[in-house]
Amino acid sequence: SCELNSEGAYEILTRVHGNIKDIVPRNSSVHMITIVNSHKQLIAIKCYDGILKLIPINADKQLNASTLRMDDLNVIDMAFMDGYENPTIGLISKEPNSKLLLKIYEVDPNS
Repeated sequence: SCELNSEGAYEILTRVHGNIKDIVPRNSSVHMITIVNSHKQLIAIKCYDGILKLIPINADKQLNASTLRMDDLNVIDMAFMDGYENPTIGLISKEPNSKLLLKIYEVDPNS
């Protein structure tokens, strides 16, 4: 979280931490992307090509990541989309023919 300290400066505080490492031979060829939806229900991390880690945020401070395999290997950006009932992620990926592709994924918060 980000909190204002007694000196009037903002500090970023780590509430929980963990390891999301997978035994996957292909690290991200572009860069790692981490996003948090506006309702603070879900963290999505693209740290490997073709893999999206989803981490539900809950009150008991126990974070359990699930792995979503994707056909998109070269994701260049992603964001949570507002205006949907469930957390919804928009991905922009670059195809082998250099065309950009937008895909939208709705995440079932109960799975």
